[in-house]
Amino acid sequence: MQRDVFHFKTVEVPYDVARRFMRDDPARIFTPALDGGAGDCEQIAGSIEIDVEGIVMGAEVTLEIGEFEEIVTPLPLAKRKIGWHASEHEAIFPILVGELEAFPIDDGRTQVTFTCHYRPPLSAVGAIADTVYLHRVAEGCLDRFFERLIASLIDAAGELSRTHDPGA
Repeated sequence: MQRDVFHFKTVEVPYDVARRFMRDDPARIFTPALDGGAGDCEQIAGSIEIDVEGIVMGAEVTLEIGEFEEIVTPLPLAKRKIGWHASEHEAIFPILVGELEAFPIDDGRTQVTFTCHYRPPLSAVGAIADTVYLHRVAEGCLDRFFERLIASLIDAAGELSRTHDPGA
């Protein structure tokens, strides 16, 4: 069993800026998306967690930053593959494979999409637990990761504009 998850958001960040961070400095936008994350351009270690009815659930993960691809025509599109696995006890946590994409909406806005899938661990038992409840935990963690990723992209774009506009 595989579970697919899809997120998208339009942000007030020019496409060229979003593409620049995705291509040249992906750790700058991915690291803040993980609680306490630290890493380099290929791997980031941190935690992903969510508060479910007063119970904090999550895991320490290693985020692997994969290949960057850019499509120029007919419409520009920047893509970056990512994946993550639990840093410890991998067999009891899902492994995620996904892709972050960005494309221009207009001169100042970019649509960012995050498409991923994961397989619940522990074969049939994991699939049942995921169907009954754990999919909510996984999707909540992915929602939080995506929202933090968007916030870090907006922050990075703001810092970039301030360094290029000393009067700001």
